[in-house]
Amino acid sequence: MAEYPIYIMGKRAGRLCAQKQGLYTLFTARACGTEPVFLQVYGGGKSAPLGRLLPRGGELFLSRRMTRNDMRCWPENIEYAGDRNPAGEKRSQALDSPPQEAGKTKTDEKDRVWYAQRNGVLLCPGEGLIALPAALRDKRGVLSRIRVINGKEYLVFRR
Repeated sequence: MAEYPIYIMGKRAGRLCAQKQGLYTLFTARACGTEPVFLQVYGGGKSAPLGRLLPRGGELFLSRRMTRNDMRCWPENIEYAGDRNPAGEKRSQALDSPPQEAGKTKTDEKDRVWYAQRNGVLLCPGEGLIALPAALRDKRGVLSRIRVINGKEYLVFRR
C-alpha cells in the first residue's frame, strides 16, 4: 500500500492511500475539514482529478476504485494530492481553476457565464454547472438535461 500527503489550502491536511485490488486500484483519502473539497493527484509536472472529499464522521473522506484505463492520463508517479498546487508545479491549463477569461461566453438562459475548456466542455463556476457536448444519436432519455448554448446542444449537470 502506498501513502501520499494531501494538501488543502496549502497545508498538509491528511493522507491518500492507494492499494491494488486485482484489476483495480482502491484510493482512500482522509483529511481534516468540514467543507467538500475537489481532490486532484500531482506528480512529474502533471495533475489529474481523483474525486470529491466529502464530510463523514467529523472528517473529509473519499473512497474510489479505478482501473488502469481510468488512470491512463494520470501522472506516472504520484507525489501528493490536494485541492490546488502547493509545491508550485506548473499544471496543465485544462485543469486550472478558475477557467481563463478568453473562453468566456454568455447564453440566453438566465445570462449564465460559461467558460470554454480545451476539450469542448463548458463550466459555469458561479452556479456549479458543467456542460458536455451532446453528440448523441438517441436523446429521448436525456431531454430534460439538454440545453442549447451558443447554438450547440449540451448536456448540463451540477458539479
